[in-house]
Amino acid sequence: GYYAIGMPPSGALDQYSHSIANLLVGNDISAATLEATFLGPELLFHSGTTVAVTGAALPVWLDGEPVEQWTPLAVSAGQS
Repeated sequence: GYYAIGMPPSGALDQYSHSIANLLVGNDISAATLEATFLGPELLFHSGTTVAVTGAALPVWLDGEPVEQWTPLAVSAGQS
């Protein structure tokens, strides 16, 4: 409702990948996700969790080993 003053609606640009990532890890499809373009971030996990990397086909590594996109991925504290 504030687009007229320069505040556009926000949210994921790739709504499909956003929704699927949330479904893969058991979240509501409207839960927050991290979206990146061109270069993804390098993340260090401070606690164990489950993540999913969706979107464009890009190489994804966990502790230097390649991992699959579009699937739930269990990570442990200290992994990156």
